[in-house]
This record gives sequence, C-alpha cells and structure tokens, in this order.
Amino acid sequence: MAKLTFTELTNRVLRRISKADIANAAAATGKALIITNLLNEAQTLIHGKANWRPLYKTRWFSTIKYGPVSTVAFNNATPATITDSANGFGNFSAGMQIVVSGSTNNSKLFTIGTAAAGSLALDSGDSLTTEAVGTAITIRAATYPLASDWGRTVSLQDITAGKMMEEDMSRGMDKADADENSSGTPHLFCLEGSYYRFAPIPAAAYRIREKYIKTPTALAATGDTSDLPIEVENCLIHYALAGILRYLKQPSAAKDEVELFKYHLEQAMIDNERKLSKMNAERTIK
Repeated sequence: MAKLTFTELTNRVLRRISKADIANAAAATGKALIITNLLNEAQTLIHGKANWRPLYKTRWFSTIKYGPVSTVAFNNATPATITDSANGFGNFSAGMQIVVSGSTNNSKLFTIGTAAAGSLALDSGDSLTTEAVGTAITIRAATYPLASDWGRTVSLQDITAGKMMEEDMSRGMDKADADENSSGTPHLFCLEGSYYRFAPIPAAAYRIREKYIKTPTALAATGDTSDLPIEVENCLIHYALAGILRYLKQPSAAKDEVELFKYHLEQAMIDNERKLSKMNAERTIK
C-alpha cells in the first residue's frame, strides 16, 4: 500500500469537514493551510513518542588529530587566526572546539569561527599570542557536529577500539577534565548544543559509528510523503482534524478526534515495537 501524499492527507481532513479537495497542498490557503500546518505539527509530536523504525539512521565519521607539524602559525588579528602553510585543516569545520598543544602560549581550547584548508579563523571571543611557524604543533577536535537531520541519539561506538561509548553529562565531563586538555581513547560523550563532545579528547583518528533517530522531513511539496511509518497516517489525519474542529468551535467533535488520535497512536507504537523486536533480535553470524 502506497503512502498518502501531502495533498492527499490534507484532502482526507477537508472531506471530513465537508470542504472541497485542493489540487496542491503547497499552495493551500484558508482552512486547508491550517490543516497543512497541523499535519506537520503532528509529525513533530509523534516523532518524540517512539523510536520509529523508518527513522533509524547510521553514519560513520572519524575523530580529528592534525600534527605534530611545524607549518602552523598563530596570528593575533581580528579575528584571531591559526594558519597552516601545508593546508592541512581540511577536516575541521566552523563551530568545532579544538585543542592546541605544543605551542608556547596558545596551548588551550578554542572555537572555530570559519574554517578553510589553510586557516582557522577563531570565534570572536578567542584571542591568540602571535607565534611564527617552526614549533611542532598538534591540533585535535574536541567536538563534532550532529547530522543535519539528527533527532536523538541511539548509540555511539568506537569502531577502532571496538567499544560502545557511554553518554555522560557535560558537567561531569567538565569536572573530570577541568583544564580541557585530556587526551586518549574517547569512551564518553555528551550533547552540547548541536555538537557531540567526547572525553577524553581523542588522541588520534578513531572511527566512530553513530546510530540515531532522524527528524522527519517537513511536508512541503504536494507529492511529499511522511517519513513516519504508514501506520501513523491515521494519527496525522485525526490530529489535524481535531485541530481544525477546535478552530471551527466544535469542541465535542474535536475531543472525539483526540481520542481517536490517541488510540491509533497507541496501536502504531505497539506495531512499531513488535517490528523493532524482530529487527533487534539476536542472530548468529556464520
């Protein structure tokens, strides 16, 4: 059975309030526009209710250690800038926190404002002491950006070390590494804004496998279908119908739709757990 499109979902709701179908949900107006907004609101709400199996994703990334190299210089400019004549900064990105070691005056933690292969312009709150090239410098990334569609983390595994990483609190990691200069094989992580922070700060390039639940893509184009499983479609319809009935000042009918929403959501969650149990069942690999 094919999933209903954004326009089809909208029309299912419109018919239940005795309104004509529309041709394109992306161009909706009036009550139809309210319904399209409610459908996306429902997606966001339902996303948080379970680890829906179609939203599971896996990605791999590597921790970053650059150096020791003798091609790095520090410039106390505006903004403060770290340069590399060997153009070796290609793996760093804006927003990352980095730890410098080997410098006489700049061995500390900084935040990258903008990044290029040959230079790292630091955040406006950071400053440097000017140093020329020549000293063996090492730069390690302490934080790593979340995926653009990240919703919540399921697990992180250090593939290089063959160990699962444990989630910790930022405060606990601060206490364990007060000078922000730890170094080793990372075994802890926490969330800081839109970044992962690892502890100890990775001392080498470790391969990390992340499993996470993605955020469902907002319904926008007429032919869009929900990233949520097909059994959730009734939940979307009943949620949007309850919302538009409240708008139409029909509280009793809206209350009935809320109960139907809850019922269908519960059934969808049960079905999802059953399928997840099969997916996660232990298997012997020969």
